[in-house]
Amino acid sequence: LTALTMLVVVGNTMTDHTRAWDIGLNRFLEITLGIMVSTAVTSVLWPRYARLEFRRQFRDALSEAGRIAVERSRRLLACEEKSDADREMAAMETRFAERMNKLRLLIRFGQRESQYFRARVPIRRRAIGELGALFEAAVSLGQRLPKQSRYRSLVADELHEFHERLAQEFIALITTPAITDPENAALQAAADRCDARLLEVRDQGATRDIPTQEAMDFSAHFTALRDIAARLKAIRACMHALHFAPDPITPRAAEKSSEPFRITTSWLRNALKAAITATLAPSYL
Repeated sequence: LTALTMLVVVGNTMTDHTRAWDIGLNRFLEITLGIMVSTAVTSVLWPRYARLEFRRQFRDALSEAGRIAVERSRRLLACEEKSDADREMAAMETRFAERMNKLRLLIRFGQRESQYFRARVPIRRRAIGELGALFEAAVSLGQRLPKQSRYRSLVADELHEFHERLAQEFIALITTPAITDPENAALQAAADRCDARLLEVRDQGATRDIPTQEAMDFSAHFTALRDIAARLKAIRACMHALHFAPDPITPRAAEKSSEPFRITTSWLRNALKAAITATLAPSYL
């Protein structure tokens, strides 16, 4: 930047060297103004902390998707027709698209911010995709069983445990600073127990007298739950990978440091340009 500034001053004063100080002062003011504007933009309008902002925005979006999933999943066994949280759930569903757009923008700007962020973009994109699929599965919930439904006596305990494990997994992913375990064995075990109980009930023929619509509602609910559990598993794996992925800069730096010092042609070319500029500039001032 110093050499470029000197070239600008020299080039504009070749015909009239008395204007050297004015041009130099103007160039100084331009650079100073550019630094101030750049500082204001990167610190106020769009801070250069895309990694931290992405983490916060992702956890906020996951929190709202989790609230929708937990609230809607519990309606299956609930008896009340209306809930005070219906309006809040509708607002969250409307706001979710905006949150996803912010995450995608952070991906785009984060790639320009640092190599550290850019190396982990595929993991972040996968996490965003899994979050969107989880939200779609959560919105599809909301089925209700009749008060006299046989499912209440057949699989209520296993289904309640599955609901609680899902709620705990959402809380863990949202509140835990660093995910150290790539899998949640308790959630998988609850899903497997629910699966085993449903197979047992079916083999016993206990579901033959259940109305078709009621069976379809329960099947849609359980399928959505399994999808949410699978998405949570993938999101947990992404968050674990983001925390424990090796730094792409460190191995490269170590590799370079082990090589012997060599003067490249680009260094010589830049040094020659700087030397010529520094030599000719005083003759024009």
